[in-house]
Amino acid sequence: MTQKINIIAEIAQGFEGNKKLADLLLNGSINSGADIVKFQLIYAHELCIKEYKYFDFFKTLEMDYPVWEKLVKKAKKNKIKFYFDIFGTQSLKVAKKLNVDGVKITTTDFYNKALIQEALNTFKNVILSVAGTTIEELDKYLSNFTIKDNLILMYGFQSEPTQIKDNNLLRLKALKKNFNKYKIGFMDHTDGNSEYAKLIPYVAMSTGIEYIEKHITLDHKLKLEDHISGLTADVFYKFVIQFRQLETSLGNEKIVISNKEKIYKNLAAKNIIINKDLKKGAQLKVKDLSLIRVTNDIKNSFIKNPDLIINKKINKNLKKNTPLKMKDLY
Repeated sequence: MTQKINIIAEIAQGFEGNKKLADLLLNGSINSGADIVKFQLIYAHELCIKEYKYFDFFKTLEMDYPVWEKLVKKAKKNKIKFYFDIFGTQSLKVAKKLNVDGVKITTTDFYNKALIQEALNTFKNVILSVAGTTIEELDKYLSNFTIKDNLILMYGFQSEPTQIKDNNLLRLKALKKNFNKYKIGFMDHTDGNSEYAKLIPYVAMSTGIEYIEKHITLDHKLKLEDHISGLTADVFYKFVIQFRQLETSLGNEKIVISNKEKIYKNLAAKNIIINKDLKKGAQLKVKDLSLIRVTNDIKNSFIKNPDLIINKKINKNLKKNTPLKMKDLY
């Protein structure tokens, strides 16, 4: 089987700067069976100037260090990895101090080379959002960095909710083909109430991704930040179960025939029979043979491939409709 895909329960700004909401969302992520939970580590001054219209809102998302420390400890205790979106030097330093498992650089900071390089130097896993970037642009841009094996390229259409036709999931294959030394991920922003909210990630899993990012929320009626593309915690739990079940269907690119396949092929394949009476010493010709099923025995040792016996001679008299075995040949 292929390597397990990492499922990220994306909280983003959904905690709204409220430690109780943050804890509830963390609980939902833990109980869902997700591999990773991710928050945005917000410091308003890293995102915008004071005069920017959303500055005051971003300030409301800030939480004190002890609150984050408690959340990270709880995650580690419950064996779920903890990631942050970071936006500058302060959030990077806090993430480092908290010893989180990974960070994400969003599209907001795609051109922040210093932040990206420092993150690559510091963390075991660094997700870089590459939405809105061509293959050629990305290839050239990545040459600016010293990269170990810790970079994850994350693609997804940056609009909530994303229309089905805008997902362009085949771009994931293009990323995999052109950047095969890096891990590839998909961030899904399909409407959380849509019938496609789970189907799009299911389709994406077949493109060779190693990460899937899906928003989680508590209740759409609460209209928390980033809830539009989120699955409620109970639905997220079911999503993870179904995702893991479907994941087993991917198998492996290496073609290795299983015992079940061998048994079926042996039982289902037609067998070679003699289509007329033949005497001992007769040389087998194509015209002497027919292919047809003759047994329900799974051991079925009759010959199935005519190429194995054409022009060979039989070592005894054989009557019409006799299935051929290798022991019947010289």
